Amino acid sequence: MLSVTIFDRAGRGLILTEAGGRLLDHARAMHEAADRISLTASGENQSIEGRACITASEVMMAHTMPNFAQSLQDTASKFEIDLIADDDLRDLQRREADIAIRHIRPTQPDLIAHLVTEPTARLYAATNYIERRGRPKRLAGLTTHDSSGSATPPAWSASSPTKTPSQFPRRLHQ
Repeated sequence: MLSVTIFDRAGRGLILTEAGGRLLDHARAMHEAADRISLTASGENQSIEGRACITASEVMMAHTMPNFAQSLQDTASKFEIDLIADDDLRDLQRREADIAIRHIRPTQPDLIAHLVTEPTARLYAATNYIERRGRPKRLAGLTTHDSSGSATPPAWSASSPTKTPSQFPRRLHQ
């Protein structure tokens, strides 16, 4: 039993005292030593091993996944990944893949989702197209314009119906 105050109560929380601060590094060292003892006793190591199936869109697979896969291979050489390039969403609950990198939030309630990054898009149009069709005032106005690529204008307008095109990076060819 310690005969020193380590924390002071402050409202609903706790504040580390000066004495507690002096003991903090020692407590962390004890925690790390306990982890090492546990690993040694169980005969385990900390290597990452196994296999996972990752699915992502064709664009994501072509542009992002090669660097990710190489980085993973360099870090965890005993971990194998199967990559599925498909613009259709795979059903994770039916084990069609273990991990899905998606551009939309999953609708299945039992899935764990993490937002990795906010996607950006760059929209390009020839000057004569803009002169002929007009420049949309709001993002929802893109639904009436021609497009090419893997995203469709309804998806753009549904995801951010209140934003204007000027709030996104864009370049129009002159």
